[in-house]
Amino acid sequence: MIKNTILILLVCLSAACSNPKKVQELELPVYNTNREFVFKTSHYNSKGELYFEDTLKFITSDKIMFEETKQTVSRWVYPGRRVDGIKSGNLENDTAIWIHPPRNNRYRKLELCPFPKVKFPLEKGQEWESMVGAHRAYSVKDFAEWDGIYENFYSHYSVENEANYSTSMGNLDCYEIVSKTSSKFKETSLTALFNKYYGFVKLDYQTIDNERLTFELIEEKNLNIYYSYNPLY
Repeated sequence: MIKNTILILLVCLSAACSNPKKVQELELPVYNTNREFVFKTSHYNSKGELYFEDTLKFITSDKIMFEETKQTVSRWVYPGRRVDGIKSGNLENDTAIWIHPPRNNRYRKLELCPFPKVKFPLEKGQEWESMVGAHRAYSVKDFAEWDGIYENFYSHYSVENEANYSTSMGNLDCYEIVSKTSSKFKETSLTALFNKYYGFVKLDYQTIDNERLTFELIEEKNLNIYYSYNPLY
């Protein structure tokens, strides 16, 4: 009897260890913890031609950035740079998740697009609104320029579908969220795939300069498990 009990316990333990992400999926937040998300980015011109590819790391943490909003510290890290990057914040609670996209150099124009965002409870047909006041430092020459310090950009989000999608991380259950941003300039848009464990696994932007920019999640690491340090600190 004792031997049988021990055997059952060993089998259960083995099953849990062989699928740790299923356990974590029930317990861990997506972005309010120490994780590293690696994205492949693809840049297309107004004719749909691919002209540049890049790889960015999105490193998150449980460190509070703004006490009043409970945003946590994150950083976009560029190729070949371990720590250098754009320090930013993201928000995750029981009502919503949003992350700030990279916003310098060729990614600056994403400030004028819908931010990756979800509101709970997630279900097909759900809609919500948001607004961002963009600083004129993020204006785009010939496409979106303004005289004041800030210009308002209004976004509308809609959960269009809930299905299993083929992604760079495998076949994942995702919510497809379509969003559009309006202003006195050209409309921009974002189609996002959101998975409850990996977060945003694909982002497909139509930008203010008539171009297309996509992000595909290709790797994820839990820094609490794999590293003895967090590069954010």
